[in-house]
This record gives sequence, structure tokens and C-alpha cells, in this order.
Amino acid sequence: MNARTVTRAGLVAAAATELCSVGLLAASGWFITASAIAGLSVASTFSYILPSAWVRAFATGRIAFQYGQRMLLHRSALSEVSAARDAYFTRVAANGATAGQRDGALLDRAVHDADAVGMRLITVRAPLLSFVVAVIAGGCFTLVLAPVAAVCVLAFGAVALVLARRLERRRALDEAAGDLRRSRERSALIELQTAWPELVSLGAAPGLLRTELAALDGYTAARRRRADGPARAALAVSALGVAATALATAVSVLVDQVSPPDTILVLLMMVGLSTSALVVPTALMQRRLTAEAEHRLEEIGRDAPDRPRPGLVARLDGDRLDLARYELPATVTHGAATLAAHAARSEALVVTGPSGCGKTTLLDALSAELETQRPGQGAVLEVPVDDYLFTGTVAENLRLGDPEASDRTLRTLLDDLGLRTVPLATPIGVGGRALSGGEQTRLRIARGLLAAPEVLLIDEPLAGLDQDSRTRVLTAVRARSQDRVVVLAVHDAAPVVEVYGAAARTLSLAGGAGAGAAVAGAGMQVRP
Repeated sequence: MNARTVTRAGLVAAAATELCSVGLLAASGWFITASAIAGLSVASTFSYILPSAWVRAFATGRIAFQYGQRMLLHRSALSEVSAARDAYFTRVAANGATAGQRDGALLDRAVHDADAVGMRLITVRAPLLSFVVAVIAGGCFTLVLAPVAAVCVLAFGAVALVLARRLERRRALDEAAGDLRRSRERSALIELQTAWPELVSLGAAPGLLRTELAALDGYTAARRRRADGPARAALAVSALGVAATALATAVSVLVDQVSPPDTILVLLMMVGLSTSALVVPTALMQRRLTAEAEHRLEEIGRDAPDRPRPGLVARLDGDRLDLARYELPATVTHGAATLAAHAARSEALVVTGPSGCGKTTLLDALSAELETQRPGQGAVLEVPVDDYLFTGTVAENLRLGDPEASDRTLRTLLDDLGLRTVPLATPIGVGGRALSGGEQTRLRIARGLLAAPEVLLIDEPLAGLDQDSRTRVLTAVRARSQDRVVVLAVHDAAPVVEVYGAAARTLSLAGGAGAGAAVAGAGMQVRP
């Protein structure tokens, strides 16, 4: 079956499951009541074959349809999740590296949103459709048995949907107001902290502090009320269900004058519908959250400012990386300049300069240019200074660079980088928080080395490392990069030159035409 057919079949199975659940409850109550009444009279005749067959049919049908519902809906939801992820990554690839899409935290949020969009079939559409179908079917069945009570059944379904929708809209408005209030309270606290010495001197600090604490208490209470919103919505719908059940039962007895078994059937059917209605508030909330997630996915990268791409001409020609031309833009610290450099395999191109001089910009531009020349070949890999570490173990993060790497290979690499005391099974926490800054840096470098690209660009490889660790890391990088070009962006080139010696080619971004700075290193030029 194609995807659309699978989805439709899954929704039909979900609706049939709900119908069987409500039908089983109602039919069982009718059967038990009818059997009890028949047993009170000696001369009465009662055939239990057909009613018991209906009970068995509803029970068997619920099991079968529930199995089909789970199998079909989960299959369809998996396809939806995959499609949402594919659409996101396709858009990211089209936007390019300058759209800010390489941030790992953003990737986590985007994947979570894609999962929410893909799972809306299970969290939103199936519950709402099942409830609507159950109410309509129950109303139609009751119409034959108790016409006036059937109006109560249909009215309950309509009012339950309207009530849940109104409560969800109110919850959305409360959340928006809460976000605004949080921003206002945060600004007030910052202003209070800034003006605190002056307020103390004027004797106004205690009163303002009490006022602000009271405001914070109010915000906390409002936040708790918002957190209890789904439970309050379910309670309201439940209360509506109890009232509708009592009304439908009374109407069936007093107005429609149905028999006691039929009255029990109406009562239990309303109980089943009321139970089904409890999922409506949650489904509507998930619909809103899913719509927000879908909007975020569509807007990712669209509102990112289009930074001017640096003027860069570079190529990877055989065993040589040739940076033929790079237009260094003018900043407040230096003037504009035109730079050129080259590096061969087993050599390191060391890009140096103070913070803000454009080292990361150069690495980003170089990575994007070479990737354009070798698309999808894994020839170029950039390790940003904030390259994301995913939740999991050290080994799982390393195998993102080489899925086939053995434990022994990983252990040897970590030892070479000075991480002898870090076990492969160590959980690193969200974003690598369980590791120190220096350990995170070395783990990122290790992952890049395992990928074995032709050109490896590492931004700030010495961040958070002491002198001994710097030497160890650079030694490991050089030993494992004999057949590739390495580009390192560092503040100080001395540690790299000490390890690489004559194999280090230095490109300084410390100044330009206005500062009169020179570019050191073989084969490098500056043309103001």
C-alpha cells in the first residue's frame, strides 16, 4: 500500500477501535441487565446466543482493530517523520553554511519539531477522528432506540469539542501573556540590580524589593496554573460528560420510556463517550504545538541575515590546497587586504590573529568553497569551536566520525589526545556537559580525525588546554594527518610551529593595509 492508503487504513482502524470499545461497554451492560431481568421471571424466555455473540464480536474487533491501528499509524507516522526530517535537511543544505544551520542545539530542536510534525497523525488526528466517529455512531444508534436521548448524545459531542477548543485557546493566550510577563519581570530585576546602590542610598530598596518579590510570586503562581491547564481542561470535559450522561439517562427513562436494559445501554454508552472525550483537550493542545513546530521548521534559515560571502578563490589540486585569493574585509582594528596561501598534504596552514579578526569566517568560507568543488565526497570537514556533542556516550559520539571504528581504535586515539582516564562508555550529558571544556575540545578533534577527510579544518583546537595538553593534541593531529591538509585557526601560532616545524605555514589576519601588518610563511602574499 502507498503512504496515503496506509494512513487512511490506520485512521479507519483507530475509529473502529473506539467504536468497538464503546460498543463492548454498552452491549455488556445491556446483556447483563437483560439476563438479570429475565432470570427474575420463571416463565420468561431469553436467548443469550445473539447478545453474547455481539459482546464477543466487539471484544475481538477491538483487539484486531487496535493491532491494525498501531501497526498502520506507526508505519505512517514514521514515514511522516522521515519526510519532515528530509525536508528540513534539504532546506538546510540549500541555504548553505552561512545560514547558521550547523549549530547542534538548533539541530536538536529541529529534529524534535520534525518528530512532532510527523507524529501528529497519532497525537492529533486519530484521537479527534475516533471521538467524532464514536459520537456520530452513538447518536445514530440511540436515535433508533431513544430519539430524545440521541439529541443529548450528539449535543454532548459538539459541546465537548467547543469547550475543549475554547479552553485550549485560553491556554495559548495565557502562555503568551506568561512569556510577556517573564520578559517584563526579567527586565525589572536587571534594572533593580543596576540601580541597587542608588536605591539603598535613598532608602527605597526594601520597598521595591518587596514589590518585586510579590510580582515574582504572582508569576510563579500563574506558571503553576498554566502547567495545570491540561488537567483542568480534562476535568471540565469530564464534568460535562457526567452531566450529559445523567441527562441522557433521565431522558431515556422519562421521555423515551425505554426498557431497563436499553436504559443501561444508553448510560454505559455515554460513559464510554465521556471517557473518549478526555483525550480531546490533549489532542487540541498537541495540534497547536504541532502547528508551531511546523512553522518553526518552515522559518528556519529564512529569517537569517544574508551575510556577504567573503571574496575567496581556493582549490584542492592533487596534494595541494591552494588559497589563491582571500579578500580580508576591513574592521575597526585593521584595514582591508588581499591574502594568499597554500599548503600541501602533511602540512598545516595556521590561521592566526586576535578575536574578531575573521579566522572563523575564513574557515567557513574555505569549507563552503571546497565542499562546492567536492560535493558529498567527504573531502572537507570543519570542526567548529562549538561543534555539537550529542547526548550519549563518548564512543557513540566518536563513531559519528567513523561508524566502523573498533573500541581499540577509539581507545588508542583518546590516549594519544590525553584522555586516558575517560572510558568509552562515559555518558557525556546534554551538549557534553559531563565533560570539562578541554575534554570537549579533544573529543571534537578526535571525531574529526576519525572521519579522515582530505582537508581538515579545526577552529581553536587549543581552547581550554594547558601547555602539555596542547603539545599532545597537536602531536596527535600531525601524526594522524600525514596524508591530508590541516588548517588550524589559533590565536597564537607558536605552539603549532613548535610541533610542525617547517611543515607549518602561517597566515596572519592580525592586520591589513591600514595597520601595515605582514603575512608570515612560505608562499604567502599580502596585496593592500
